[in-house]
Amino acid sequence: MRGILTTTLLIICHLWLNAGSASADRWAAPSELLVVKHGVDSQNGRYHARIIPGGAFGLDPEKATHARAVLTTKPRGTEVTFSLLNPVAPVDAILLDDGSLVTCDNWSRMGYGKVLVFYEPTGNVRWSYELKELLSEERLRGVRLTISSIWWRKQPFEWQLESAQDTTQSILLRLWNDDQLRVYISDGRLEYIPLEGEQGAR
Repeated sequence: MRGILTTTLLIICHLWLNAGSASADRWAAPSELLVVKHGVDSQNGRYHARIIPGGAFGLDPEKATHARAVLTTKPRGTEVTFSLLNPVAPVDAILLDDGSLVTCDNWSRMGYGKVLVFYEPTGNVRWSYELKELLSEERLRGVRLTISSIWWRKQPFEWQLESAQDTTQSILLRLWNDDQLRVYISDGRLEYIPLEGEQGAR
């Protein structure tokens, strides 16, 4: 009897000690997500994008009806609807002044699947990335993991739009460790910017 009790206690201790390596997290239903509930507006006020969640929440993502975006041009009110690569919904989205949409991460699965996607105003995908394509394994070693997600970037979402003198635009994303990732809009080219300011490979 004492041997069984000792074995049970050892198993409990082992599970408790290893629980911290992948802690649990909770995701509300996607209808409660801000980007889904209210949509996003372009900074110039000419476009609004409403996100309609897909039917995959709590189900097999492979069998999902994917999320959709409804892009409205103001003040004319013309609409273009297109499918997103997100099975449920993006976690965050950026709507640019020309109506282009950038989505970031997958709802309830942060860091998995297509974590960064650029859609032209027609819905055509110009470029998309999985996390392993954005950041090297070495850089990702310090990222916090939970049961559902890889928390590779700042939450709440931290980003800024940059425009160079040659009119080249890029999006600057703040990563989990305060480093930054620059993504060029025209072709999806990447630049990793460490906190100390030295640019380098991803």
